[in-house]
Amino acid sequence: MIIEGGKGIGRIELTNIPLPEYVTNPYHPIYTASGHILLGYQLPGEADSNKDYYHIAVMDDDGSNFHDIFADSVPAHPTANGGLRLMPFADNTRVFLGDYILECPPDFGSCKSAALVRVRYPSRVVDDPRVMRHWSEIVVAPDNRHVAWTTLYKVGGALNFLGVLGKVGGLYEIHSACVISSMDVMEDDPQNAGCYRIKPMRGGEIKQFIHGGLGLSLVGAIGGALPGSVEQDLTSDAVIPVTNQPGYDETTIYSPDEKLGITMSTRNSPGTNFAILGLLPRPYALLVTMGLAFHVYLYAVAGVRKFRKGNIGPALIDIARSKADPAYFGVPLNDFTSDFIYHSPMSWHPSGMSVMWPEVTRGGGKGRVRAAHLLDYKPGAAVPAVVTPDAPPYAGSIDAFEPSGFAMPDHGNFIGKHSGYAEFTTAGMGSARISYHDYSDDGRSFLNGAEFIANDARVGNTIYQSKITLNGEDEGEMDLRLTFIRKDWDSPTSLSYDTAEDGLPASRGFARYNGKTIRIEDMEK
Repeated sequence: MIIEGGKGIGRIELTNIPLPEYVTNPYHPIYTASGHILLGYQLPGEADSNKDYYHIAVMDDDGSNFHDIFADSVPAHPTANGGLRLMPFADNTRVFLGDYILECPPDFGSCKSAALVRVRYPSRVVDDPRVMRHWSEIVVAPDNRHVAWTTLYKVGGALNFLGVLGKVGGLYEIHSACVISSMDVMEDDPQNAGCYRIKPMRGGEIKQFIHGGLGLSLVGAIGGALPGSVEQDLTSDAVIPVTNQPGYDETTIYSPDEKLGITMSTRNSPGTNFAILGLLPRPYALLVTMGLAFHVYLYAVAGVRKFRKGNIGPALIDIARSKADPAYFGVPLNDFTSDFIYHSPMSWHPSGMSVMWPEVTRGGGKGRVRAAHLLDYKPGAAVPAVVTPDAPPYAGSIDAFEPSGFAMPDHGNFIGKHSGYAEFTTAGMGSARISYHDYSDDGRSFLNGAEFIANDARVGNTIYQSKITLNGEDEGEMDLRLTFIRKDWDSPTSLSYDTAEDGLPASRGFARYNGKTIRIEDMEK
């Protein structure tokens, strides 16, 4: 199948990577620096007797020369993320699996038998009783020396760490680790006594080292209501939004020349995109809607993978254009005609001419590996690898942090750059309110009204409500109530349309901005 990628990209051919018939559920296929493909798989029945038993295979880009380099048990640590991750080193001889490194001498293309070597994380992370997953995402720097990972905590939220990997005796050890996530989201406003301003928010799951090892691509949010894709610099305080869509974006994996990206996104799935939350610009929306991110993920990503009609991409984007143009959608690469849904990871061939990702049928079942071949694109030179710094200027001590979620005051005001103010209040975990009072940063458009979230719970009901107007050169309005319901830990998140106490549907309303309107009744049930 050939689709048109537009100016600067040209024709794109979508294909399935051929696999042996017995590989029905390829696991974590990923390109290596040499252009080979690594992937895991299990034969029928193997997981029944030993869920930790995996085959790891290597193959050529065209599907030929498929052969196992490892077949054995990979014992899981109790707080490890489910399954494996396959993150190949740029040295073309090792793969980071999460709790292990697979050594593949002399290189991926020639290896016949790989060896599993344990990785020891800092005890401050792995032995903390508050840890739910001591790693949920792992990445390796191009210098083959630094690693970064995301740790999930029972007390709420995630923290990212950067460390140095070294081999000590018969195992690998991560040392010199530091915290590279934000511990708070506000700071005193030096221009307005007693008021606050927003700090750059560093956090969200790590996805890729970029800029030769001087930055990270990760999930974040800057100025929007829902998570998006951001760049986090490791040499300065800079955090730069990569996607500006009003809906839910997540991973962006950069091409070798870093001109293009492939993005996990709901942007081409209007019934599950939740752009209704982000359509109307509000400078402090995230302080309220961050409590909805978990529910939006379960509805728009996990729900779509299990049963709900929709898709989660991926989309091919021009990085520079995506940063600059909120109306830019990129090129959808998902198959609108089938029930195959994107699963991670996404990875680029070192030539920059092909990008690959796995898909699984909705509800689970058969898997496949998809690839997009850029037939006309002329990639630039790959960004050269450099040495990743041991600690960014904002790094925190791994021994001093307290993983208690984002620290926020109970009450505070934000002063508009031109006029007015916004008032923030919170009442415990997940309950928050922002009200706008003739708030304006530019003197041309003015916000009034409020939005709030109540009873933010992983299980039970979470209610979001907003009644906000924007008047002036830009015009818009939100009159919206969303009631997310989740009966138990094993149930999906849904929207309730039952009759609420006020006699109106529990989920109702719309958002409008500069001529575009999104209505909640158009969302998938």
